[in-house]
Amino acid sequence: MADEKRKEEQYVYVKDDNNNVYVCKLSDLKKPDELSEEEKDLCMKPQGDA
Repeated sequence: MADEKRKEEQYVYVKDDNNNVYVCKLSDLKKPDELSEEEKDLCMKPQGDA
């Protein structure tokens, strides 16, 4: 059971263009084409896209 919990709680480091580092659950990451338009509107926009 400990192994199952460990798999569920895997995290990744994500760095933005300003070199800020964040830690996110691996399960929270999605491909952009899997998001609805409403979800995309809630995302941070890459520099130069605003």
